[in-house]
Amino acid sequence: MSRSLTVVLDNIDTAAGGVDLNAVLGYPLIDAANNFEGRWSDGRIQLKRQCEEIRKAVDQIRTVMQDTDDKAAASLDNG
Repeated sequence: MSRSLTVVLDNIDTAAGGVDLNAVLGYPLIDAANNFEGRWSDGRIQLKRQCEEIRKAVDQIRTVMQDTDDKAAASLDNG
């Protein structure tokens, strides 16, 4: 899950992708696309922040579970 969130976070900044809307969409859709991009920017920032926190939590859970599993296995080997 952490890797999937990393991929999402790496690709969430569509504006940073260097897409030339003029060349891709043509005149009739440019205004609508620019309007969407402006409104999406605020949501993207919030979503990115939340996904980063989720990724950190998932990594912490994975680490604790791995440590617990390692300790349990070690105690079985010693017992």
